[in-house]
Amino acid sequence: MNVLSKLNMLFLSTQNTLDIKSFDFKPQIPSSATILQYKDRISPKVTLRLDNEVIDDILIDTGFDGDLSIDEHYIEKLKSNHSCDSMIRTNNTLFDTQTVKNITFSELHINERLYKNIQVLQQKKRLLGSNFLKRFDKVFWDSKNLTVYMWNENDEY
Repeated sequence: MNVLSKLNMLFLSTQNTLDIKSFDFKPQIPSSATILQYKDRISPKVTLRLDNEVIDDILIDTGFDGDLSIDEHYIEKLKSNHSCDSMIRTNNTLFDTQTVKNITFSELHINERLYKNIQVLQQKKRLLGSNFLKRFDKVFWDSKNLTVYMWNENDEY
């Protein structure tokens, strides 16, 4: 993030490209865009509203290939209002083996927008990952203004 925090980026998922832009570049952003703001350039943490649950300090982690990672407390609250499927998987790392619960919510409101088939990993780390960002045609990372804009050309999520 030290390098990325000094650049603006435009990710076009439909073309699978990442354009590095100057710090002053800003594309035309539609009013329908999803907007996430953060305060720390090195550690971009945002607040998300999942249904009626407000969760702070969720790190936007483009190296995490899932949609979302939150702790069990919030998952249990969401499960009480939604149908979901759970799967337990084991990950072998260099240092140990981790068992991770993966929950797929058929529908979930995130910041008051409805998303389908959201996969949530149950872990202590709060992460918003690249699979969520790939739900959008365009993602503009405005490092200058500490804001991420996400939108689709046809406005589907």
